Amino acid sequence: AAAGIGAVVFLVTLAAGRIVSLGSILAAAALPAAHLALRGRAAFGPTLAALVAIALLVVVKHRANIARILDGTEPRVRFSRRGKEVQRA
Repeated sequence: AAAGIGAVVFLVTLAAGRIVSLGSILAAAALPAAHLALRGRAAFGPTLAALVAIALLVVVKHRANIARILDGTEPRVRFSRRGKEVQRA
């Protein structure tokens, strides 16, 4: 269920902002939060620790993307109306 919430966060972020890296970062951050919200006190344990570690790793690996997002220079995807083609804007 937490993975589904992460996927929804990614897709909504991508649709709204068209920035893949932002969607990835927010989805990774949503996973441990969703796991905790869904499981309550039972969430504390190795799964939550792994989800937090993965979220932190995603943020660290996306440092350059975060800088470009803040500068307004991160590339956005453009969805073509003629088919399933996805282009960089």
